[in-house]
Amino acid sequence: MISLFMEVLVVNYLGWAREKDLYLSLVPTVFFLFYIVINVELNENVIYKYLRYLSSLIFYLHLWVYNILNHYFFMFKIENSLIKYGLTVILTIVISMIIIFLSDNKKFIWLKKLYA
Repeated sequence: MISLFMEVLVVNYLGWAREKDLYLSLVPTVFFLFYIVINVELNENVIYKYLRYLSSLIFYLHLWVYNILNHYFFMFKIENSLIKYGLTVILTIVISMIIIFLSDNKKFIWLKKLYA
């Protein structure tokens, strides 16, 4: 993680950053994060199933939410990327939670096909 942080600083300092692209430190960081995740043993808990569904929906929806927000930000000429990021995260999590909540209702059981 330190090398990833250092890469961001160097790329920004040298002016090579286009859209916060990371190339060198990403591979070892992902390798070690996967290694940690694979070797962690968790006890059974009811919330893990909900979190698994939530993470799937977040993964599937975040680009859609980002593109929709980006369209409206472009229309209103708002350039702040921190606001875009924050709204994307918040809206994606809220929409995912709403989908899981609604899919427990018989009328919206078809929503389970999005994540299960």
